[in-house]
Amino acid sequence: MSEALPFTAVARLHKMPSIKEGFKFAVAEFQSEPEKYIAFSVISVAAPLILGSIGFIAKFLGIILFIATPPLQTGTCAYYHHKVETNKSEFNYFFHPYKKILQLCLFQLLVIVVFFIITFPLQVWRDLEINGNTNFVIWDLSIGLQIFCFITFLLVVFLAICINFVPYFIYFFNTPLKQAIQRSFAIIKPRWFWFFGLFLVFAGIMLAGFLCFVIGVVVAIPIVRLFSYYVFAQYTGLDAKK
Repeated sequence: MSEALPFTAVARLHKMPSIKEGFKFAVAEFQSEPEKYIAFSVISVAAPLILGSIGFIAKFLGIILFIATPPLQTGTCAYYHHKVETNKSEFNYFFHPYKKILQLCLFQLLVIVVFFIITFPLQVWRDLEINGNTNFVIWDLSIGLQIFCFITFLLVVFLAICINFVPYFIYFFNTPLKQAIQRSFAIIKPRWFWFFGLFLVFAGIMLAGFLCFVIGVVVAIPIVRLFSYYVFAQYTGLDAKK
């Protein structure tokens, strides 16, 4: 595990990482061990569906997913990092982020609370306008509410992109939550439009996966996560070989 970076070491690159090189890295790494990456993707996707189909467990599915999901989202990156670090391909590396489960779940809880606070006024205003009408469309809302919807949407997208590196800082650098958020913002906020374009690329990869049904999805997920790891490593100097 890497040591925590000083704050001044964050956002060290003046030149944006190459999207082409990031994609080549992600695809090449996936092709090196496709069976393991696919297996973990299947576990990540199938586990919630299986749990949701079990009667008494389904009642607690929300809590289970809240606890299980954050480490799973970092598992692919953790596997690659530790594989290079130890020169071993141990499947349990995918589950190493569970060592940071409390911090990762606390981050997820914070995100839920913040987004709820941001969207709550919108929900109240909308409920007052539609007054129980379930057949409304967005054009039935007042101009003011439509503008407020748009502003809220932009704010949510802005924040969602800016906090993308928080789990990586928590796991790879043992960074406390507050500092992890600061460092993620320090990297992404000045380059927000570049990262927005990057996430459109991610969305395109995922869409291509969905068009290929289940097989495409379990291939697209690790490629996107490895791509994200590449960008994070480029900006922070994260090096699994050290």
